[in-house]
Amino acid sequence: MNQSPLVSIIIPTYNRCTYLKETLYSIFSQTYSNFEIIVVSDNSSDETKNMIKGFNDIRCKLYFLNVKSNGPALVRNFGIKMAKGSFIAFCDDDDLWAPDKLSTQIRKITSDDKLVMVATNVKYFGDLNSQFILFSKIKSFINTFPFISPKYLLPFYNCLVISSTLIRKAVMDNYYFNETNDYQGHEDLDLWLKICSTQKALIIKEKLTFYRVHPNQLSNFTNLSYKKQSLKMLTQHFSSLNALQKFICTIRLIFYKLFKY
Repeated sequence: MNQSPLVSIIIPTYNRCTYLKETLYSIFSQTYSNFEIIVVSDNSSDETKNMIKGFNDIRCKLYFLNVKSNGPALVRNFGIKMAKGSFIAFCDDDDLWAPDKLSTQIRKITSDDKLVMVATNVKYFGDLNSQFILFSKIKSFINTFPFISPKYLLPFYNCLVISSTLIRKAVMDNYYFNETNDYQGHEDLDLWLKICSTQKALIIKEKLTFYRVHPNQLSNFTNLSYKKQSLKMLTQHFSSLNALQKFICTIRLIFYKLFKY
């Protein structure tokens, strides 16, 4: 395979011009340069269009949805359909990348034809509280063990931050994100469970993705209804899991009943 394949970077955005500008700076600073950026505006009304024009880089294209979405699934799916690359990378409009993120992932994924997804470890920043800091440290520590496949972590927690992922386009063409309301907020977990249960994926131990935390995200972290929705999704996938995954998922459900986590 060509060692410099085109990567399509999909960024959903809605009225986050300032954050998006920082995100784009981090992408344009990549040591890997063969990429296209597909920014999909979910009916933004701020200065997003003029800000992107200011970069004056033909690799960055802005698209506008004709309808208002009810979440990022439809927006990301639109970006996938526009993508021309052999690989797709997702990045939220407020997250950042280390300069060597893409080059590291491309080296890894092109060295193994069976590997369909490569994610990186993540560093969290922003409005962090002590509970979130503890959780993120535990999660980052577990992600440093490359011999633990994501398919055995996903039945317990979502180990794949979407802004850290690089996926083969051919795989994404067969799946897409579920756009129904029942999956909103967990459409990525649903997709990861489908892909990783049958195909090879890994997490690079280096923290090459920087995830910005907002107060509303912290509320999700402690919100019981949000957790219940996640557990409901796990039970929906239960029959398609292998024996070890089912065992891990069962432990997760028991853990919630005992500790409400």
